[in-house]
Amino acid sequence: ITLSRWRDARPVLQLRPPRPVNEGEVPEEIRNRVTAKIAALAKTSPAKLRPESDLADELGLDSLAVAELLLLSLIHI
Repeated sequence: ITLSRWRDARPVLQLRPPRPVNEGEVPEEIRNRVTAKIAALAKTSPAKLRPESDLADELGLDSLAVAELLLLSLIHI
């Protein structure tokens, strides 16, 4: 939608802060699938990944790889 559509009354997004997820809340099967996909995209071993790994800075994933990961997680998980 173009900016001219909203004129002076632009919508305000109300974003909630993300809820921290306890690693124990995520089933092991899901963790393993996500870890395997991230490792494949980063061209590294799943054993080298840590939950706190930064996708861009540490693993070298670009925005398209992150978008692919998000899309696959929405479809398959």
